[in-house]
Amino acid sequence: MGQKYSHLSLFERQLALAENTYINHSDKLLRLYEQNACETLIAEYVKHWLVWVRSGVEIDLKQVIELGLNSDLGQALTRKYRVDALYFR
Repeated sequence: MGQKYSHLSLFERQLALAENTYINHSDKLLRLYEQNACETLIAEYVKHWLVWVRSGVEIDLKQVIELGLNSDLGQALTRKYRVDALYFR
């Protein structure tokens, strides 16, 4: 990848989700788009990730997604690939 993004410090203060968990998820999404994966495959990945995230901790998942989408990387992915539509169907 090579690019560094400023991720949210709110992960550390408000949520029980490790910041690296969301960073790794965003990086995987970016790789899938760069590899021209079909939308169905990407949607399935997001669906499985959301199930996995919920299984480990009790969090406000809507808040996690909104914070992630508002991060620099989340905004870049949304501008280029409209990833926000994957979460709010």
